[in-house]
Amino acid sequence: MLRRDGGYHLAQKQLPGCCFPPAVEKTYDRSFERFVKANGG
Repeated sequence: MLRRDGGYHLAQKQLPGCCFPPAVEKTYDRSFERFVKANGG
């Protein structure tokens, strides 16, 4: 689920924090690579 600020993050080649589990969101690493790692990839 992308919130209204999703466009900003996507332009920065990142995902919004709400796409990550709380422990990962706290690291501020919002990269696509981190998203894959956080989701078992």
